[in-house]
Amino acid sequence: MIMKINFPILRQILFAAAPLVLLAGCSDKDDPAPIGVAGVEMSQPTLELALDGTERLTAAVTPDNAADKTLTWSSSDEAVATVSSEGVITAVRAGHTTITAAAGGKTGGNREFVPAMAHAAKAFGANGFFFEVHPDPDKGLSDAANMLRLDDLESLVKSLL
Repeated sequence: MIMKINFPILRQILFAAAPLVLLAGCSDKDDPAPIGVAGVEMSQPTLELALDGTERLTAAVTPDNAADKTLTWSSSDEAVATVSSEGVITAVRAGHTTITAAAGGKTGGNREFVPAMAHAAKAFGANGFFFEVHPDPDKGLSDAANMLRLDDLESLVKSLL
């Protein structure tokens, strides 16, 4: 018995199936989720400027492969200092303000500076303290980089008394 294979029909079947294979390989479900921002690291934790002085700060978004590294800058008191969208700070009058760089809902900061800054504030006569604390600061929804671990709060407060 001799079997005949009709190659043109087989070719048509293969070519008809090829686009289905290609479409199956392009599914959105296989794309990895975008990498979120873990934090923002500021180039300088503190800065002193003369009246009308300017300085450009920089900030690095972590991790390096975060999907959206767009930075937004803000000043907590624009009567003291303003900050441009490029991170250029201009001193307007004497005083203190906090300059914040944010990306992906995360802001810059470093919790290791909290005790030193608190002791410096005490040395300059601060009347009170405000600390952001969390049992696991890295899981905090706001200002995680600045948060003190809840377990570290008691020893810090005792050292300030």
